[in-house]
Amino acid sequence: MIVVEATEQIGATADDVLSFVMDVDRYRQADHKILRVRHSERHGDEARVSMWTRAGPLPLPVTQRMRLVPGHRIDVTNEPSWQDHLVEFHGAFECEPVAAGVRVTHRYTFEFKGLGQLAAPFVRRWLQRDIRAEVRRLRDLLEGRDAS
Repeated sequence: MIVVEATEQIGATADDVLSFVMDVDRYRQADHKILRVRHSERHGDEARVSMWTRAGPLPLPVTQRMRLVPGHRIDVTNEPSWQDHLVEFHGAFECEPVAAGVRVTHRYTFEFKGLGQLAAPFVRRWLQRDIRAEVRRLRDLLEGRDAS
C-alpha cells in the first residue's frame, strides 16, 4: 500500500478550496496529472468525472466519483474498471480552519495488486514529489500567486 500526502496552509476558506477542487476542469491547473477532462457531471455534493490522467509517463483513462462534505472534505474513488485488478485508489482533500485561512491536506492511497505491485516503488517516489507540487500550486492559485 502507498499513502502519500501533502499539507499547505491556504489563505482562503474551506468552501473556496473545495469548490475549486470539485471543478476538475479548473483543478487541472493545480493537478498536472489530469491531461484532459472528457466528461463531468455534478449533482449536489456528488460528481462523476471521466478524464485522461497520467501515471508517471503513461496516460490512462479513468472515471472517478467525488463526494463533497461541505466545509470539510472531498473523497475521491475510481469507478469500477479493469484497473481494479491492478490497483485500488482513494483520494481525499481535508480542510481544517486556521487563523489565516485553512490547512489543506491532500492524500492519495493506492493498494497495488498482482503485477501492479511491481510498479509500487517507482510510483511512490514520483507521487510524493507530485502531490507536494500539486498542493503548492493549489495554494498559489487560490491566493492569486503565479502557480508555475
